This record gives sequence, structure tokens and C-alpha cells, in this order.
Amino acid sequence: MDCARRPGAERFCWRTRLAGRRARSAPTLAPLPAGLSAGLAEVVRLAQLGRAYEARERCLALLSDEGGVQYAQPHFLLGVLASSASAPAEAERHYRAALAIEPDHPAALINLGQSLLATGHAQDAVAPLRRSVTLAPTSLEAHVNLAAALTECGHFAEAHRAANHALSIVPNDARALTLVGEVTLACGQAASAAAIASRAIAAAEPHSVDNGECVRQDHSRAQAKLIAIADAWALRAAALRKLDCPVKALEACAETLKLIPGHSRVRAMRAQLATPALRAALQPRDGDIFIATFPKSGTTWLQQIVCLLLGEPDDVHVQTRAPWVEAAVATGAFTITQLNNICLLYTSPSPRDGLL
Repeated sequence: MDCARRPGAERFCWRTRLAGRRARSAPTLAPLPAGLSAGLAEVVRLAQLGRAYEARERCLALLSDEGGVQYAQPHFLLGVLASSASAPAEAERHYRAALAIEPDHPAALINLGQSLLATGHAQDAVAPLRRSVTLAPTSLEAHVNLAAALTECGHFAEAHRAANHALSIVPNDARALTLVGEVTLACGQAASAAAIASRAIAAAEPHSVDNGECVRQDHSRAQAKLIAIADAWALRAAALRKLDCPVKALEACAETLKLIPGHSRVRAMRAQLATPALRAALQPRDGDIFIATFPKSGTTWLQQIVCLLLGEPDDVHVQTRAPWVEAAVATGAFTITQLNNICLLYTSPSPRDGLL
């Protein structure tokens, strides 16, 4: 599973006493002085408005000006800000500082585990996440991140239980469904994994957000919704690939990359699917012309000649009229459907003259 885009990898827990969203079973944290409590509430407000730099500067000031260094909450919020800024190593330091003061801080344990996951230390993430589940058994974030860590470690049976526990808390949570699907796929049940991926997509998409919500609300939550949809599509692509459905798998890859263009796991999968998809869907027909030359021997020159012989106008870009089919599909420049319908763009004696 791709460490950079693992299901649940962007689920940062903001649950604090300040926001009034502490899990019912979580222990009570040390009371805060009134001035520090008001200052931290302002930090949360700034962060949720998308003013992360101001929030961080205000939180750092509270560590010294209000004596916040001896309380867990300022360290915890600095960790959340670092997590939201995609700085997991820095976030880990802040969460550990918070836990040195409040060892039973459930949100810090959850986010520490998530930060360790983001840096590829899944084994180290399991212990704090197990502790967070014990302290906050009704926390969706705790169970989802624990399932992700256990999946990374190959403990599929326990990961399946953790993900299903998350589903018992929120039955249609897309991240939990995707994790169940990942475990199912790892156990060799591709058809079931594809079906679970479809459920996750259906669960996530009604709650997709526009770009404005990233500013109006907590940025990490808005981003997590987009990632939940992308991860569900990535799971579907992987399952369809196992089921030997390369064209449908490519379509699922395209949906993932619309949401996260840099999704490394899916970009690699798309490149691997290009040739089998072409073999399955781009069947040679009478009249097709394929250009095959030795490397560095005038391929572009020959493309131009063929296009001119076929009566193409001079202003038609050669890579549009005679694309490199494998590269076009592997990079997403063309879909299989576009290659098959290339005749709709320009008139020529054959629908697909000039394919390389």
C-alpha cells in the first residue's frame, strides 16, 4: 500500500477539550488556565479558517507567554498544524511532547500513530494506536488508523477486525470500507474487494467538498474527504487489475488521478496497465496504419510524412494525429476510448491511421 496515500493517512484528530468533542470514554485532561484556554481556542479558530501560519505563531507564543509549555494541549495543537502542513516528522515531535505531559491523551496517541504511518514506521504506530483504542473505544479515527497500521504490517485478520469496528461506529465510513477492501484484496478476494470499493465510492462521493470548504472549515478534514474518494477508486483499480479487467482498471485509475494527480501507487499501476488494456480494447482493423521505426532514426519525420500522405492539414500536431499508443495511455494523455475514436477529430481514409 502506498505510504503517501494510505486510507486514513490524512485523518488528523482535532478532538480537544476546547472544541467540546472529546470521546465520552476518554480521560479528563489537566485543566487549563483561563488565558491559555482562550488562546488555544483562538489557535483552533485560525487553523480552521486556513490561517495556519498565524495559528502556529500564536501557539508558539502561548508556550512561553502563558506558561503553556507545561500543558499538553499547546504541543498537541502544534502537532496538528504540522500534520496539516504535511510535516509528519515535526508533528511526531510535538505529539511526543504532549504525551510526555499527558500519557493518556487519546487524540495525541491517534495522531502520533498517523504521523508514524506517514513516515513509513507502521510497526511503531501500532502501540500508540492500540492504546488510543483502549482509551477512546468509540473513536472512529483510532480504529481507522489502527486498521491502516495493521494492514501495513501484514496483520490482516486484526486489521479486518479494527476496520469492521470502525464500521460499527459509522457504518458507511468510506475510509473504513476501503481498509476492509484492502485487507480483502490482500487475502486474494478481488471480486469482493471490487464490490467493497464500489460501496466506499458511493459512501464518499455524496460528501465530497468544493475547494472553498478547505478554507471555510478545517483543511485536513476537507482534504481527507477527497483522499477517501481517491483511495476507494485506487482500491477498485487494484481489484479490477487482479480480475484481469485492464480497461476498467484504467478508468478507475483515471478517477483517482483526477482527485490526486500525484498518487504514486496509481500512476505506477496505470503505466503497468497500458499494454494489457491496449491488447484488450484496441484490436487491429483493416486499414489501420502502424508506424514502427528503429529508435532515434527519424520517427517524427516519418510520422509527418505519413500524415501528409493521408492528407492531414499542416496545422494538426503530429502527436495528436499519430500518438505513441503505449505512452499515450500510460501517461493519461489519451484514453482507450479516445484512441478508438481518433477519427472523430480529423477525417482520414481509416479511423486510426498513423498509430505508433
